[in-house]
Amino acid sequence: MSEQTGNGSGNKVWRRIWAITSIVLSVIALLLSVTAIVGTWIGRGAAIDVSHGVLGGIDGLAQVGRNGVSRVDAGVGEIRGVVITVEEAVDQISKNVEDKGLIKTLLPEEKEQELEASAQKIGQVFADIRGVFVSVIEFKQALDKIPFVSTPSLSKERVAALEEDINSVRSGVDELKDNVRQFREDAADEINKVSEAASNVDGRLGEAQDDLAEIDDQLADLQTGIDTLKRRLANLLTVVAVVLTLLFGWIAYALVRLIQQSWISLRG
Repeated sequence: MSEQTGNGSGNKVWRRIWAITSIVLSVIALLLSVTAIVGTWIGRGAAIDVSHGVLGGIDGLAQVGRNGVSRVDAGVGEIRGVVITVEEAVDQISKNVEDKGLIKTLLPEEKEQELEASAQKIGQVFADIRGVFVSVIEFKQALDKIPFVSTPSLSKERVAALEEDINSVRSGVDELKDNVRQFREDAADEINKVSEAASNVDGRLGEAQDDLAEIDDQLADLQTGIDTLKRRLANLLTVVAVVLTLLFGWIAYALVRLIQQSWISLRG
């Protein structure tokens, strides 16, 4: 009889030890679950801030690139305006090519200076924004390495074509300047060369404007894609946070129930 009483007392002690241990471990796990829920939402906010910061940087570079495109396009427009006046002057002079006074009036040295200044301007502006284009392309390539991420990109080929156009315009302007100067010295022999050089530069300017418009469109599409990606990432992170909250919430509920049962067992 005393042996049975001893066994009963021993079992009761072990049940109490197990109940206390279960309560302690469950409380610790419960605190960890609550911490995980809080950490999930804090992490969501931090992840959104980081992703928006990175994407915002690319968007900012794209906007700088678009501003640069506008400046280059304005410079191209200035050159085109001067070239058109040269073409119109040549057309008028061709009707009386021996009139030196007419030549000096319609094609003064200032025209050469305008051409040179405009050509230098677009060359400098393009040199400034070329690095921006390269940065946009590199950031976009890095972004594309992230799984399930895809946004419009800036074409390397289009940037290279624009650079070639700018260089061609500058060399064409130099040739046109030389031909205009020689034309003033000997109009009869150089008028056709001036006309051809002006037409050539005008054609190259048209190609440059086409490339500028295409690059601007690509940068605009990239900005739109980044805005869309920002929203999708925010939504995805919110869904993940909700799922994790439900998971840890269910675990917390199960732990609370286990604590209740262990407490009842301990009291019993």
